[in-house]
Amino acid sequence: MRNTRSRPTGRRPLLGAAVALTAIALIGHPGSAVAQDQDEEEGPKGWYGNADFGFSLTAGNSETTNLGLSFGIHDELATGLWTISATYILATTQGEETANKLDSQLRYDYTGLGRFFVYGLLYGGFNRQAGIDAIVAPGAGVGYTLFETTATKFSLNAGGAGLRESFQNDSTSTKFSLNLGQDFTLTIDDDTNLTQSFAYIPNTAQFSDYLLHAGLNFTTMFSDLLGWTLSLIYDYRNQPFVDATGEARKKGDLFFLTGLALKF
Repeated sequence: MRNTRSRPTGRRPLLGAAVALTAIALIGHPGSAVAQDQDEEEGPKGWYGNADFGFSLTAGNSETTNLGLSFGIHDELATGLWTISATYILATTQGEETANKLDSQLRYDYTGLGRFFVYGLLYGGFNRQAGIDAIVAPGAGVGYTLFETTATKFSLNAGGAGLRESFQNDSTSTKFSLNLGQDFTLTIDDDTNLTQSFAYIPNTAQFSDYLLHAGLNFTTMFSDLLGWTLSLIYDYRNQPFVDATGEARKKGDLFFLTGLALKF
């Protein structure tokens, strides 16, 4: 994890991201999964998941603490997929917080439309060093799988979300945003995979107010249960939070995580 020093901010109680997904209308008719290079159809997996943990600590001339936690739980159905996921990052240097960020999401994908899919989600989180105490964003959209084989999958998605943010100066903002993105998965072998995602999230009332989010994850398993993971996360906010002194937070945040990976 890479630490970047920012203005000290007062510690506030961590805000939990309570997630509850609103009802999603299932559109269309059941269809077969999109697949190539497969001799026969595979049935749904049911419940499966992963958890990643990274921690480092130094003391003496340099006092630092870095903690990274993430998990994903999935329930794969014949024509749908439930996903519950969260990533938490905490870093301190000489007793001062340099990172304190949570991203969590509850999502349902309806996949019974061939190459097309429909999704609904509820996002919750915060980013203290960016000046954001809480974010809640329910949304929905559609996607299209450009190609899928036994080793690769590439899809595009487009949707919208209502976004409510609470800032450290006790102000709030409510707006509607678009979400345009892509996802890519590469299965290198039975034990190693790479995933990549990118999203462009503009405010529909002011397109110069936008967020870019990019993620890259590499995981390799040493056994059926234990492995090693490496993640890069980059967030870019074109109009960052401005505090009471008139100082704006930095537009870009880069996070590096590495540690143990568990599969279940």
